Amino acid sequence: MKAYLTEQLPWQGDNTPYPVYDSYAAFSASYLAENQARFNRSTLLHQRSYFVDDASRTDVIRVALDMRRRTHNNCIEFLLGLPGLIFYGGHMRDLLCNFAASPRGHNVTDDLRWHRRGVCQHGTFVGATVGQQCIWLTTGDDLTADDTLGVFTLTFIFQLPRFYVWLWVKFGYRCLISLYVVVQMWREYYRHCASLHTVVQRLGHTVPTPASTTWQYDLVMGDPTALILLDPIVSLAFTLDVWLSMEYMGIAMVRATQIVDLYTLFLAFTYFSRTVWFAYLALSVTSKVLKRYEKEHHFAGVDPTVVAISVAVYVIPVDYLQANTRIVDAYYWLFRIPSPRDTQDEQVDVLFGCVLLTISIAFVPVLYGIARSRCRRIEISLCLLSLTSRVHAVVIEPPCRVQ
Repeated sequence: MKAYLTEQLPWQGDNTPYPVYDSYAAFSASYLAENQARFNRSTLLHQRSYFVDDASRTDVIRVALDMRRRTHNNCIEFLLGLPGLIFYGGHMRDLLCNFAASPRGHNVTDDLRWHRRGVCQHGTFVGATVGQQCIWLTTGDDLTADDTLGVFTLTFIFQLPRFYVWLWVKFGYRCLISLYVVVQMWREYYRHCASLHTVVQRLGHTVPTPASTTWQYDLVMGDPTALILLDPIVSLAFTLDVWLSMEYMGIAMVRATQIVDLYTLFLAFTYFSRTVWFAYLALSVTSKVLKRYEKEHHFAGVDPTVVAISVAVYVIPVDYLQANTRIVDAYYWLFRIPSPRDTQDEQVDVLFGCVLLTISIAFVPVLYGIARSRCRRIEISLCLLSLTSRVHAVVIEPPCRVQ
């Protein structure tokens, strides 16, 4: 339920229907104008470069671009580090690449050609809308109200979709998962603890009878977390829950690349910690397969707590690398594949990107367990080899012969 630190609660949903557009061009123009009117230098006066508008479920990131020095012929080098880059579709990239390669800063006319130029797109997951994004340029630095020639402000917005019924469906699903976890904890652990308590209470130390009347037993109970985490049904259910909330995974990825709003950054990493279920699912499946084929000796046990900590630490640099290095090109092409050819520049479908993220997290503990097992066997082999060498080094004197 910690997902609701970031997600909307069901009763906060909005069932207002979306406006219908005749074409993508009509959508982009209308939606762009709407957001430019809502988020600009006047409305965001005294706001920081990262702003969250809870009323419209929109994250706004602004960055100043000093373009006075030179043009950028290498587009990808110009794009790296820009806000929301991992979600830039074809039209967004084309706009910024043309901007980077064009002359600016010589006169007001050159700069005004790019003022309020922008484009919007749909974000989808298996064809379902999970968000809408826009980028646009304005002359001057909107953060400091500086209108120096050659300086521009790039604004990126990510708006979450309006949901109502779906929020209640997810809430009910999560309640069922939580109920199943409670039932499993009782069936697999606490029920046996209660039975043991009853047996000790009734029978106790009967033979021999203790001399003291103050004889007592301490029943020590452990933590059943490992039993639950490695339950394939539980880990699969929570993995599906993460996949069913990909719109929030997307916004968390955007939030994790900024350091201006520390509370928002904390919420992003807290939400990203849910991806630990990818690792738990991989471990539970690996456990079942190894036991089925009696190959347990090929895998070393992995502490679930260590897995949670490792994934939390691992996700931070991975998210940064994915959004700020040339790896972002891989996501650009992966996001294009699920879309029809004629709409690939108008939207990004995050399906295959999510598959890549899932695999990159799931395989970490599995590879660690296999590597640790191999290292342990190598250590044992080296110890045996060393012991054998020492035995052969011992000189055994031959027995004396009787003449």
